[in-house]
Amino acid sequence: MLKLLQGIKVLDLSRLLPGPLCSYYLAELGAEVIKIEPPEGDYARFFPPLKKDTSYAFLQLNHNKKIVTLDLKKNSDYETFISMVVDSDVVLESFRPGVVNNLKIDFDQLKKINPKLVYCSITGYGQDGPYKNHPGHDINYLGYAGILDQIGNSGSAPVLTNFQIADVAGGSLHACVAIMAALVSAQKKQQAHYLDVSMLDCVIALNQMALATFQGKMKDVPRGCDMLSGGLPFYSLYQTKDGRFMALGALEEKFWLKFCMAIGKKEWGVWHRESRQKYPEIAQALSQLFISKNMHEWVSLLENQECCCTPILRISETLLDPQIKARAIFVSKSRPEEGEFIACPFPVKIKSS
Repeated sequence: MLKLLQGIKVLDLSRLLPGPLCSYYLAELGAEVIKIEPPEGDYARFFPPLKKDTSYAFLQLNHNKKIVTLDLKKNSDYETFISMVVDSDVVLESFRPGVVNNLKIDFDQLKKINPKLVYCSITGYGQDGPYKNHPGHDINYLGYAGILDQIGNSGSAPVLTNFQIADVAGGSLHACVAIMAALVSAQKKQQAHYLDVSMLDCVIALNQMALATFQGKMKDVPRGCDMLSGGLPFYSLYQTKDGRFMALGALEEKFWLKFCMAIGKKEWGVWHRESRQKYPEIAQALSQLFISKNMHEWVSLLENQECCCTPILRISETLLDPQIKARAIFVSKSRPEEGEFIACPFPVKIKSS
């Protein structure tokens, strides 16, 4: 990995997932990240499962940072932090609005001692608005954003996902992009920047397809019935004989035609142009088809057919998948206290010439 951010110093006051993942990526890109922990530690340290006394999640998110324990309510520790701000480029925090003001480490205070500082606040609802002081987690932001309402099968209740969409895609990644843009501006214009990252705002901004559907129809589409959420039989999930599932993503007609050829059903090719009234019948035919073979039989039949039909893997299988292994998405790391564990480096491959 090229150290594109070498020479950049980040003070990370955040906890749990959104902020630490953001600073993890900054560290992977070469920044020096100093994680400032309170005496009681980051809550994420104690989330099971644990490796010895430390959470695997904490190790994955923080192994590439220097960790310093400070109690900012103590004068000596506060002065230590202020001295660190002087030669830092970024301060990242995830307290509720107003907390940093009480601690006297808010943007207006710190920019006086570092006029080129990039100060990023990640919160659930942002620094203003009627919800600004409300507590929240990923599930709450997804609920407000209209995303949870769209996750699940037609006629069923909404379902939860183990991928924290608002925390990561809303918080971590938007903060990371904003910080790097602000760093460029701060160095060129010699001025400080404040970044107000609301996980709710950012995850709403990602919900593009649902917004497009609503604008086109001027009404809500029921769960599991939009184009990419189960409404199209050509873009859906199908159970196999062994209780596993395949993901059919033949959204374009060319992929559907290749799928039909691969399964020996050339006559099904015309279905892609059928009206919506025919879709339930098509979905039923596909369900009956997929249930006739085990998942690995479907993989053997379709993996080289360029028809966008792939297995739904478990994380243990993802670790062993040849494509993932070839791209080195998972790497082995170690710390003296805990030993070896698996982490994911910054996933973008960067080359210079």
